[in-house]
Amino acid sequence: MVLVLVLSFLPGILWLVWFTRADRARPEPKRLVALVFFLGMLATLAAGLLNDRLAGALGLRHDRLRDLFLLFFLIVGPVEETLKLLVVRATIYRHREFDEPIDAFVYAAAAALGFASLENLSYGAELGTGVLVMRAVLSVPGHVLFSALWAYGLAHRRFGKGSVLPWLALAALSHGLYDFLVIGGGLVGGAVGVSAQLGQILTFVLGVVPLVAVLWLVLARLIKQLQLQSAAAAAPAPAAAAAAAAPSVRGPRRSVLLTVVGGGTRQVAQ
Repeated sequence: MVLVLVLSFLPGILWLVWFTRADRARPEPKRLVALVFFLGMLATLAAGLLNDRLAGALGLRHDRLRDLFLLFFLIVGPVEETLKLLVVRATIYRHREFDEPIDAFVYAAAAALGFASLENLSYGAELGTGVLVMRAVLSVPGHVLFSALWAYGLAHRRFGKGSVLPWLALAALSHGLYDFLVIGGGLVGGAVGVSAQLGQILTFVLGVVPLVAVLWLVLARLIKQLQLQSAAAAAPAPAAAAAAAAPSVRGPRRSVLLTVVGGGTRQVAQ
């Protein structure tokens, strides 16, 4: 049991340390990151309850390909990504420490890894430690790959314009596709006339591996964009800096209000 606990939570903690390096310039308080990680764990319990209730209400079964498709795309993906988003939205979104776009990714990663860590515990208790080793390199960081999509939308919603909903839908879609390919490979094999074992191998090689590779590339690009936006927001506006450094000149009673909008400068004479 001790080994199951270690393998359930250690990967999530190590991945959290890795992903928070994206915000090395102005790192987030460890207590807040830990809080979101813990609340992500609690979201796992809510997700398990909702997934089971909704699947039962729709009469979905795990041994039918169509039902498995509906389960992951209509229930599991949307439910789990929405709950992780709500953890960040309800706790840290308006906090004074959430003050730059890259913070959205840091807290999304914390919620996702807390979610994956408690999920690990249930898989480990049921299936043993072998599955936890595989999850440590795929499913645990995979939760961050999915949640990074809505984190990008949340950053734009918090610091600019835009809606998080399209990004949340994309996160749910990628999450559902990943789960379907990982768990439904045997049924896919039967549907195309090969053995369940061969179907599992084929869906992993031809489906899971390319999907994860694409998501890692997308993640790298999103992090880079959020870092650039954070750096631009932290830098003083050139016109404002020049105005502050310039000597005052006496003249008619007139003032100039410098309003910085999205990195640009607008002068309003008063």
